[in-house]
Amino acid sequence: MRQTWNLSRLYEDNVRSLYVTTFVTKSAPLLTILQDLVQNPPTLCPPIDALTNSFNALMYDSLSSSIGSHPPCPSHWKSFWTPALQAAADHRDGCYKQWR
Repeated sequence: MRQTWNLSRLYEDNVRSLYVTTFVTKSAPLLTILQDLVQNPPTLCPPIDALTNSFNALMYDSLSSSIGSHPPCPSHWKSFWTPALQAAADHRDGCYKQWR
């Protein structure tokens, strides 16, 4: 199931501050890895997809910790997003990752 957040809550100073603090704290290990890659470039291509997934997970976790998840879509949308459509979206994402 797709995660959604009410991003307009980031306009609230205390929520934005909590998000920034959470993200900075949780992203410190990834920052160290990235700095090491920049300072000591590897001979082989670094695992870009793994680094991207780590960054996305950090961002999503920080959003969930500070804002909380948004409630699911209205029930009249349920008939729109079917398992077949989800499979097609997953296939599209996989093709895009292979193309990149």
